[in-house]
Amino acid sequence: MLTFQAEHIFPFSFRDVAIGIWHKYPNHLSEHITSVDVLDRSFLSDGTLRTERLITIRQNAPRWIMKLVGGAEEQFVREVIFSKPAGLSGSGSPAMILMGSVNLSMSSIMICKEKIRYEASPNNAKHTIFKQIAEMEAQGRLATGQTWQAIGKQVESWGRDRFAKNAATGREGFTSVLNALFTNQGSPELNRAKNPDSTSQQSRPNLINA
Repeated sequence: MLTFQAEHIFPFSFRDVAIGIWHKYPNHLSEHITSVDVLDRSFLSDGTLRTERLITIRQNAPRWIMKLVGGAEEQFVREVIFSKPAGLSGSGSPAMILMGSVNLSMSSIMICKEKIRYEASPNNAKHTIFKQIAEMEAQGRLATGQTWQAIGKQVESWGRDRFAKNAATGREGFTSVLNALFTNQGSPELNRAKNPDSTSQQSRPNLINA
């Protein structure tokens, strides 16, 4: 199993980042994300907003991997988002957003589990702390036997390298979305998202304000 970890500080308030999450896709730096579909959205008993989504990804995997696993370029990922208001973990506890995802496609070959945490910076109210960890682990015959394990390690290595590249461009793309929403450096469509009278997705940002 291989692990990827990253930490980043977004120079935007937690409120802005929490709103921006729902407008992250599409963006010009994440063209491998072809669609995002909401499967379920509900409030838990403690006030947490739970959202489940299906993400469609088109990857240009190395030809040897595609021949080995017989997979398609279009892949699917299940994602669950928990938007937790302040105070749930006790008086003074910050609001946070927790995200988890796992690949549905080619899961018999390799499983990639990702966890993300967004939280307001305790040192600067205009900053949001981002933490990310992902684990890639070969499955099935790629996890047993000396020869197959060696191939499995190569698959894990490719998965981590591709994940690291996508994670970096993902942060850059998300920053561009936040700039568009809150610094007038983007499209009119994104800038309209911060208007509370907008008819497009106007209820979603209000659900996660805390």
